[in-house]
Amino acid sequence: MKMNLTLAQQIEERFPPYISYGVMANPNQKYRKQGYRTLIVAVFPYSYPGDARLFSRYCSVYDYHTVVKEEFDRIFAPLGIEYRSFSDISPFKEKVLAEELGLGQIGKHNLLLTERYGSFVFVGEVLLKEELPPKKHPAVSLCTGCGACQRACPTNGLTDGFCRERCLSYLSQKKELSDAEIALFQKSEKVWGCDICQLACPVNARANVTEIEKFQKPVLQLSEEEILGISEDEFREKYRDFAFAYKGTEILKRNVRLLHEKQI
Repeated sequence: MKMNLTLAQQIEERFPPYISYGVMANPNQKYRKQGYRTLIVAVFPYSYPGDARLFSRYCSVYDYHTVVKEEFDRIFAPLGIEYRSFSDISPFKEKVLAEELGLGQIGKHNLLLTERYGSFVFVGEVLLKEELPPKKHPAVSLCTGCGACQRACPTNGLTDGFCRERCLSYLSQKKELSDAEIALFQKSEKVWGCDICQLACPVNARANVTEIEKFQKPVLQLSEEEILGISEDEFREKYRDFAFAYKGTEILKRNVRLLHEKQI
């Protein structure tokens, strides 16, 4: 199949400057059999000033699955071509491919570090049936191995590489916790997620604020009192536009109670 240079140029012109992207041959055999020849990997910044209180920054803004899709649709829908987009729920190893394309570097905290936005980025992908020339950025070296993220993690989840079972973000989302995991979770100050390692990273100290409107400020207003009192149906209706809402209230209520127990 001949490279579509015209389409590549049109895509280049439609990508906003704050969304970096790279292009490679689609490595997924399932989708190659469906005719998708090209994979585009892009990073979407969500860094904003201030703290998100009870929730990690990533879930205090509008659901990134939806926002990433909206951004991709703005770029690709007017081109009149067939495409499929993904973010997080993806058949691709997102961070690995992003690093391979020079969009960032995976740091000691197991997150993708980028030059302009630090690790406060989401990764998304688009599959195209047209064949495009590869687009790869020079490799970046951002993580110095300073160990700030490792020292900051209260559960030692980064001491010997990334340990998911000790990660506060992972524990905050797990349905059932053992006594040992409860003890680890109670080292947290968040009801959902964790930003400790990111905030300790010196690269993130100079991260630019995102230009994506729906990520520019935390819009989630959910207190501990409301979490404990809200019904399941009301919760899913009121907070369906946030990334954590699919889990329902049970885990959130448990987490609030566990943090209260810690304070007694």
